Amino acid sequence: MKYDIVISKEQLLNPLLDDSGYDIAAGFSVQPQQEQRAMKFATMIPQNYNDGNPVSHIRAEAIYRLFWNKFGGCTVDAVADGYWYGESDRMEMKLYKDKVRRLTVVTEKNSQANLDYARLLVRRAGQILRQKCMYFEHDFDLAVAVEFLDINQTKDYVGLSDKYEDIFATIDV
Repeated sequence: MKYDIVISKEQLLNPLLDDSGYDIAAGFSVQPQQEQRAMKFATMIPQNYNDGNPVSHIRAEAIYRLFWNKFGGCTVDAVADGYWYGESDRMEMKLYKDKVRRLTVVTEKNSQANLDYARLLVRRAGQILRQKCMYFEHDFDLAVAVEFLDINQTKDYVGLSDKYEDIFATIDV
């Protein structure tokens, strides 16, 4: 926890604090500073395109760069197996197996703007990787939520694509 100390020059010369942070002689107190809560989000980055061809290391690194450039860092876990059901080209349910890496970011600021930007970056990664849907997990406003972002859906881009034009120009699809 961070603290703001409310003190004058005279009070500095006589710091007789008791256990509560109150100076008996000078009459000042140590007041906790209001903290800004961090936000954490994660997504799964497929290591293969839907046709089975591998994603190049250069392209994967470029996707990671989208996240660390905006948020100052990210953690990319080891390759893991992911399983999910989705519609096949014949409109029937099919079990898919993917090799994925979990990408996690912790931001210093828990804000709607950071959440929107993170969602936009995950959608952009999905476009680059030619996905239909992307997993997105976050703890915005103290509530853990999981979303499955439809890559073709554009409602979240309205009003954001102009503001964040750099995302769309960064990597050729």
